[in-house]
Amino acid sequence: MTIRIKAGEVRSAWDLGAKEARTDLGNTSTDLTDAQGTSMGDLADDLTYAVERLRGVTTTTNRVVDSFKTNVEACITTYETTDQASAGAFTTLMRPQP
Repeated sequence: MTIRIKAGEVRSAWDLGAKEARTDLGNTSTDLTDAQGTSMGDLADDLTYAVERLRGVTTTTNRVVDSFKTNVEACITTYETTDQASAGAFTTLMRPQP
């Protein structure tokens, strides 16, 4: 079976999804800032710690989005520079095997 990929549409779909993800993550960051400013008495230190941990998760998630974008682009570029019909695997999108 031959699968044809419309590279421009893949790029557009990825960019749209990544933009939506970044918007959601950006909103999370705003929510965290608001939460950190909330007076919680004895819980303030714990809340500050939790907020910093969540910021770390948000940062890591953004980096994963960036990395995956690089991998998607590498696969599309490879596809575009071949006959666009050959069977093959997009190895940069696959989990490394032990």
